[in-house]
Amino acid sequence: MEMRDEDFENLDPVDPPILLGEGLYPAKRIKQEARKYSYGEKLVQVWHVYISSDLTQYVVLSAFYNLSRDGGGRFDFGKVHSYRRDWIAANGGRMPPRNSLPNKVWEGIKVVEVRTVTRERRGPLHPSNYYSVVNRVVRPVEDGETFETLPLQPPGNTSKSSQNSRYR
Repeated sequence: MEMRDEDFENLDPVDPPILLGEGLYPAKRIKQEARKYSYGEKLVQVWHVYISSDLTQYVVLSAFYNLSRDGGGRFDFGKVHSYRRDWIAANGGRMPPRNSLPNKVWEGIKVVEVRTVTRERRGPLHPSNYYSVVNRVVRPVEDGETFETLPLQPPGNTSKSSQNSRYR
C-alpha cells in the first residue's frame, strides 16, 4: 500500500505537552501501573500536581521508574533504586519494612519536584516539545500545611545536571 498526502491530514488532535515551571509542588498520586515498552518495562505513577495554592487546580504529570524482576517475577527495587528512594521520602524518611514497599504510603498529598525534559535518548528536543515530569518525591505534606505561592521552591537549589540527565 502506497502512502498518500491525504494519509497525513485530518489526524486525531493532540493536546500540547504540559510544561510547568520547575520547582517543588504539592501533588497527589492517582494511580500507578507497569507498562511494557520495546526497550523495557516501566512503572508509571500518575500524579495530580497542584498549580493553585488552594489545591483546587491541577495538571496531570507522570513519574517513570525502570523496572526489573527477579527470577520469581517479583519487582526488584534495590537499595539505590529511585522508586525505593521516593517511597522512603513519601514515608517521611522512614525505612520500609524488610521485604515490602506498601502502597499505603502514597495516600495523601506529597511534595514533589517537577523538572522539564529537554532531551531524550535521541538527543536534545526542540523547545516546542519540552514537557514536564515528576522527577522525585521530596516529602509528605504535613497536617495543616498551607501554600502561599507555587512552586514552593524554585529550581535554583538543585543542580542543573541532575535535573536534565536523570532517567528512571
